[in-house]
Amino acid sequence: MRAVAMVAALALVGMASAEKLSPLEMRRRLVSETLTATDIQDTFGAATDGEMRLDGLDAAFALAAPEGAKNATAFANDNTRFGMKKIGGYFFGVGTFDPNTAGTVTFRMDDKVVGRPRNYEAYLPDPMMRRQEGVAKGELRAMGSFSSKNFPGTKRDWWVYIPNGLKSDEPANLLVVQDAQWGRDTTAVALDNLIAAGQMPKTIAVMVTPGTFDDNRSNRSFEYDRLAPGYSSMILDELLPIVEKSFKLKQDPADRAIMGNSSGGICAFTACWLRPEKFGVCISWIGSFVDLARLHGDETGGDDYPSLIRKTKPKPIRVFLADGTRDLENDFGNWPLANRQMIQALRSTGYDATFLEGPGFHSGDHLQANLPAALRWAFRGR
Repeated sequence: MRAVAMVAALALVGMASAEKLSPLEMRRRLVSETLTATDIQDTFGAATDGEMRLDGLDAAFALAAPEGAKNATAFANDNTRFGMKKIGGYFFGVGTFDPNTAGTVTFRMDDKVVGRPRNYEAYLPDPMMRRQEGVAKGELRAMGSFSSKNFPGTKRDWWVYIPNGLKSDEPANLLVVQDAQWGRDTTAVALDNLIAAGQMPKTIAVMVTPGTFDDNRSNRSFEYDRLAPGYSSMILDELLPIVEKSFKLKQDPADRAIMGNSSGGICAFTACWLRPEKFGVCISWIGSFVDLARLHGDETGGDDYPSLIRKTKPKPIRVFLADGTRDLENDFGNWPLANRQMIQALRSTGYDATFLEGPGFHSGDHLQANLPAALRWAFRGR
């Protein structure tokens, strides 16, 4: 029994450490005829509904092959065909998308549509988003759990990114990032590379997750989607004083940016709108400038911002907006339209604002491809 248990444990360890191959590596093995069904399983799992793995422009596709199935094909937007080869219990194929494109991949097996459609966004990878040889890592310091007086009953985790070589008395720029549960490691890599290359100043980043209650309910929408001061007050009055016990932050708002994705995007704009003396630069990706605030009984929501911008004396803030043409449309609003209305209002009233529109969906893929460009813009001349 003991020997059986040990064998089972070793098998579980092997399963946990199975290597997921990149599309390029899978292509190499396919061409050299060394790709195995085990490689496909380790990377895609069962692939019963069809799976896709995308890295930059390079894609790999897998679909479970039932007994008797003869052929399968992956189609992008119903017109670009990627052939698939039967390998063990799978159909497998590779392909390359055109840059700055998006759409939907469907699978057909023996001339019938099968599985589940898969959305894709293909962008040229920015080398600044990948670890560069010779670039020293900054520290991404876990700060633990924090309970805010602005949002009673909630806790959130947060991290502080400290650039390599920053001295405790050396003034640093500031970047606040919402939704730290997503992408904090890749954001830290981008900061390492950009700072080392002299493309942005030494910057401390404060990355914060949305609050949760003891029963695991998320407080994200309440904190992010409302045009209310609670979130910016938590950052300015509760979290930054902790950071400033160890490091010196620049106080010029032009040196202080705040960034978010989706609801975190409108949250970034609200922080600048309400506290322009503290935050001078907003970076918003697929920003939810729609009426999500009504979920919390508010009469004013993100969809009111274009009108507020036009009616209010311009504030000393700069705004970077990005969205995809295939972003959401639902009962709360139309995200692409809302972002276009935002940039039109900002430009017509004299703001220093830019808009990067891509072909994508409500996802973080556009962010991952263009974050270095946004950070360069945010801290240009600083």
